[in-house]
Amino acid sequence: MKLRISIVIAVVLLTALVCAAQTPTPVAPAYSKFELSVGYDRSWNNITFNDLAASNLKRTFLSGLNGADIGATYNFNKTLGLKADFSFSTQSGNLNTSGKNYLLAFGPVIKKHSGRFNPFGELLVGATHQTQQGFGFNFTTGQSALAAIAGGGLDLKATPHLSVRLGEFDYVWTALHADHPTDFLVVSSRQNNFRYVGGIVFTF
Repeated sequence: MKLRISIVIAVVLLTALVCAAQTPTPVAPAYSKFELSVGYDRSWNNITFNDLAASNLKRTFLSGLNGADIGATYNFNKTLGLKADFSFSTQSGNLNTSGKNYLLAFGPVIKKHSGRFNPFGELLVGATHQTQQGFGFNFTTGQSALAAIAGGGLDLKATPHLSVRLGEFDYVWTALHADHPTDFLVVSSRQNNFRYVGGIVFTF
């Protein structure tokens, strides 16, 4: 009787081991479906070739606007995603004045998700709004215009759900104008702007 019980137990254990060996090990997904980035935004507005001259580089760099950037990306697969990006920046000027820039854009993102270093490129289209206020003169003006962003950057994966955005470098095209300043569909002038974004990225 004891021998039969021992044989039954042995058969059960052997069967369990065989089933466990044949059960496939869960494979982690090659990419995250959602990404949320939060970071520091440094922008330089309406840059010309003269601003990039060696004698003007220091002044151009110090003239940048400081702000914040928030981005949300949905990844369709391990390469292509759709991104929504919102940024806000501000600067104090001479004669007790200040300026603020708001930018909202949407578009595709191409990114390498494998490995620790994840480069990406993006092309976004949206709208920008700029306000200027003079405290000493008690005036406020605002303009809205079309905007486009082309650029890319590099993320360093710290954990499966957290990355560090080492740097995002973008060319930002805007069409701010004096004619009908609140109508962003009017394109009567153009500005060449640049920005740097650094921060953290949460992945889900």
